[in-house]
Amino acid sequence: MTQRVAARALMAMPDAPLDELRAVEVPRPVAGPGELLVEVHAAAVTRSDVLSVIGLMPMTVFPRVPGRDFAGHVIEGPEELIGTRVWGAGGRELGFTSDGSHAQVLAVPADAAVPLPGSLSFDDAAASASAYFTAHEAIARAGEIGEGCAVLVTGAVGAVGTAASSLARQRGARVIGAVRGPDEVKLADTLGFHAVADTERDDLAAVVRAATGGHGADIAVDTVGGLLLAPVLHCLAVAGGACVISSAPATPIGFDALEFYRNDLRLTGLNTGRLDCRRAGEVLRSLAPGFESGSLLVPRIASRYRLADAAAAYREVQAGAAGRVLLLPQA
Repeated sequence: MTQRVAARALMAMPDAPLDELRAVEVPRPVAGPGELLVEVHAAAVTRSDVLSVIGLMPMTVFPRVPGRDFAGHVIEGPEELIGTRVWGAGGRELGFTSDGSHAQVLAVPADAAVPLPGSLSFDDAAASASAYFTAHEAIARAGEIGEGCAVLVTGAVGAVGTAASSLARQRGARVIGAVRGPDEVKLADTLGFHAVADTERDDLAAVVRAATGGHGADIAVDTVGGLLLAPVLHCLAVAGGACVISSAPATPIGFDALEFYRNDLRLTGLNTGRLDCRRAGEVLRSLAPGFESGSLLVPRIASRYRLADAAAAYREVQAGAAGRVLLLPQA
């Protein structure tokens, strides 16, 4: 019997702490019908990856190679695709119920591996994939954006916040960024926001109302949640909508229900873990022109790690990394 070629990958085991996360030799994945093999050059470490590895994502099936975002090139599949630079992101499967991107080689459905815009490096693509997938779907749920609309984005200098702000500006919106602390304010001041609120010292609603002539935000993308959600709802214009994509667990949220229904407001949540990598592929294909033109910004990259140092990368994300943390599996 011919032995399968080995590749290196992270292997998460149930109830194992992050410090025990190790790169190990595994059999190289086999592409099934309709799949491609991708040599992964860069992969982001997201908060959901960390939560999965430490056992807080109930859909994860262990043992499991984690990782949702990937960028690399096709090494197995239809002849015309061999060598193609591709990127993609997972939803309910990659890194949770099927092996993910924190590996040298990844098997993915062919329509989930999207040709990479020429303007993006592998690192840029890995930093952007799930951030833009999430931001795109959050905006779609919050409401339509037209020329001159006011959009509030919380966590505005984070990866998803950067993506949501870029998408809103691309559509002609005035974007108000909510950030936390003076360092984030300084960074936000370089990113072209219509106004910036520091949630540690500013009255968020007062900043939004002042920036919109008293109108309020037509839509809000809340990447923070928790105790910030009630102030976000108070910022909305009549008939405005908000989508929340994250929150600390078991945080009691109180808001004015009278104001909510009288102002005809909408609130929805988004869990991309209920979507899939094929849907992510559709979204990333649609965004290619924006990356080619430069109208969509790449989220800030905080650091890069070899696969052998993945435990340190995961700890940095768990501690609240100031930007995307990347793994470089071929390094």
